[in-house]
Amino acid sequence: MVITMRGHPLHGETLQVDLRVAARSDDFIQVVLPDGSRTLLPVGWTDMAPSETTCGDAVRFTRDGLRKLVRVVEALSCRS
Repeated sequence: MVITMRGHPLHGETLQVDLRVAARSDDFIQVVLPDGSRTLLPVGWTDMAPSETTCGDAVRFTRDGLRKLVRVVEALSCRS
């Protein structure tokens, strides 16, 4: 399993999965860290997540969405 969560200290590292745990709203996996200790990670932070839920995906905007965002930023900058 590879950690895909950008900003995670082990982003891009391959770790051994020990256990998968289903919770009410999310699935977790127990992994073995490089020092031999174990920790739980959300499945969404790994390559085991379906692609539409992976946290490592870039944010994408439509042209119209970007135009609206520019107007919001301009309006906010006029206030200061």
